[in-house]
Amino acid sequence: MHSRLKEAAIVMFAMVGAAATVPASGFDRAAAIARASEYDGVIGRDQWGVPRVHGSRDADAAFALGYAFAEDDFALVQEAMMAGNMHRLVTRDAAEAQTAYLLQLLRVPEEAEGAWPQLAPATRAYLDAYADGVNLYAARHPEEVARPDLFPLTGMDILRNAIFQSPLFYGMSRTLSQLVAPGGERSLEAGQSLQVKAGLCAMPLLCAHRAELGSNAFAVAPAASSDGATRLIANSHQPLSGILAWLEATVSSDEGLNFTGGAFPGSPMLLLGANADFGWAATVNRPDLIDTYKLTINPDNPAQYRLDGEWRDFDQSEALIRVREGPGVTELKRPLRWSVHGPVFDTDEGAVALRWASMDEALGIEDTYRLMKARSVAEGRAIVAQGRIPSTYRVMADREGNIARYYLARMPERVEGPDWKGMLPGDDSSLVWTGFEPFETLPHVENPPEGWVTEANSSPFQQMGSASDPKASGVPGRFGIETDLTNRARRATALMKAAGKTDRDALWAIKMDTAYDPASLAGLLKASVLASPWASEPDLAEAVALLKAWDLYMTADNRSAGIALLTFQPIGAAIFQGQTPPTLRASLEAARDFLMRHHGRLDVEWSKLNQLHRGEKRVPLAGGPDVLRAVSSVIDEPTGTLRAIVGDGLVILVEWDEDGRQRVETVSPYGAATGRPGSPHHDDQMEMFAAGLTKRVPMDLAERNAMLVRQYRPGEE
Repeated sequence: MHSRLKEAAIVMFAMVGAAATVPASGFDRAAAIARASEYDGVIGRDQWGVPRVHGSRDADAAFALGYAFAEDDFALVQEAMMAGNMHRLVTRDAAEAQTAYLLQLLRVPEEAEGAWPQLAPATRAYLDAYADGVNLYAARHPEEVARPDLFPLTGMDILRNAIFQSPLFYGMSRTLSQLVAPGGERSLEAGQSLQVKAGLCAMPLLCAHRAELGSNAFAVAPAASSDGATRLIANSHQPLSGILAWLEATVSSDEGLNFTGGAFPGSPMLLLGANADFGWAATVNRPDLIDTYKLTINPDNPAQYRLDGEWRDFDQSEALIRVREGPGVTELKRPLRWSVHGPVFDTDEGAVALRWASMDEALGIEDTYRLMKARSVAEGRAIVAQGRIPSTYRVMADREGNIARYYLARMPERVEGPDWKGMLPGDDSSLVWTGFEPFETLPHVENPPEGWVTEANSSPFQQMGSASDPKASGVPGRFGIETDLTNRARRATALMKAAGKTDRDALWAIKMDTAYDPASLAGLLKASVLASPWASEPDLAEAVALLKAWDLYMTADNRSAGIALLTFQPIGAAIFQGQTPPTLRASLEAARDFLMRHHGRLDVEWSKLNQLHRGEKRVPLAGGPDVLRAVSSVIDEPTGTLRAIVGDGLVILVEWDEDGRQRVETVSPYGAATGRPGSPHHDDQMEMFAAGLTKRVPMDLAERNAMLVRQYRPGEE
């Protein structure tokens, strides 16, 4: 243990035992290998190395998928699985100790224990099988096992991970940071947990609010297609690498499962994509699903808080955290407190309780499994209408030409009156909601007369630009549904309305659009520069002239895009993260200095700046942050370029022609073997991705098998 961590641990935690030898892993490699005989799954690899797995049962396919993902990036699978299971591991640093504490404070282990028996047997079998596939890889490759105490994995471990991750997609990471690290230097419980200088963002999963995440989705019905086809584009934006980056796969079985799409490394369910009859895209929405309550503590008894005029006892227990110290471990305990609202944090504002929409609902993972096997928009609607998936938009299409956009939110049934986005009084039990609003009260769009829907992380009340949009007046303000528009939403709506009927190429061109709307932040910032009193100063004249000439496009050959992006992105990123942005002048001067330092000129072609990096390989990219060809980058000083880190990840285009024949196309930023630099599939899709090209994925099993380069059983490659 580092000295600072050790000192913090001694001060912050009650010691409950002397250092002891690190317990041996309970992983029985021989048993994991023997268990593989229970499964009948096969891994196929196409020319791009993408796993196309098949099994006699769904569980057999899940077993093969777990093994295949471990083959492609075992380090990443382990890292992903650690997040929701840190409480049972020996923690190695302060960040891991914080996560172990947080899991127990949020009662993730208890929630998983209660939810597991409620899952259908087929779902439990699927989760266990995926875990067994990863276990087999660990048993066959012990030299790659970074955390022996992580194994053997179980389906319960996967469920815990899903429970922990779920609220991060509707704002939990931002809420936690505001509560416990408002200045970025606070610890998890303001002196009650191990200190982490970097705050919560020492753990990647807890930094979701700091990334410029977004997504695009399009669905077009035959009435809006020039060739009578139905089309769906799933274009979810995530980090291009790490535990929240997309992995592509096809999962099929003799039980009817046949789905192509994307998953995160720790997920056995494909989270977007299509089967032969039905597909969906998922994008992040921002409903208000988290509430905070300021508690009044009894001055004579800190173990009590006031509720409805009476003092109530906290529900108290202890978190057990095991910390590595040399060859042994130290077991530490910290108090945990819950009020009727939820877990209690000590903050600068005093004791604050937290309540969130999915704190008692862990079965959304099962609905994702069911969506993989649904056969129509109607079936998909019936699944999501149960309200077990707590958030996200779902844009759906099916072979029969039905399209829809559903606004998913496990919306608390709150009383009217309070400011639900602010800090609530914790002494009024009427504010502690227990029920949820019906699915029908949310703003959905089904088979609109325009024949198309789009979604780009924006207000559901303005995305059609017509009477087909749900009315904001029909949705209670207490729902906290977003009302702003991203640039991507503005452009998608304008382009779809202007296009009239589209074919495959026309729709793809809209998805690959690189422009900013004049009403976007970039457009407004450009206007602000040109109107500024310093715009005519000699040392800024060339930069301002380039900005004046900028047509708001981020095309590869654009010579004004570089100075524009370098000026405006730091401002947009700071606003997105809730931080104070730099001044326009300071940002423009920094952009100018960077370009002169690295390139000796300001009018550098955008493609020479904006690039996709993988090791020593660099490929030029068009696009930029919050354009439909989404690319968010960071400065790479050694190369003088911008390195893409977030944006277009796995892109999936699905179409059914007027006769119902299906075609599926996909592309990924890098390649399938994300964790294997020596593999030809580590970076073999980069040029294709940059050029806006795709690869075809046959959905018919026989045709797909005919295109495979190799097939093998897990452990027998």
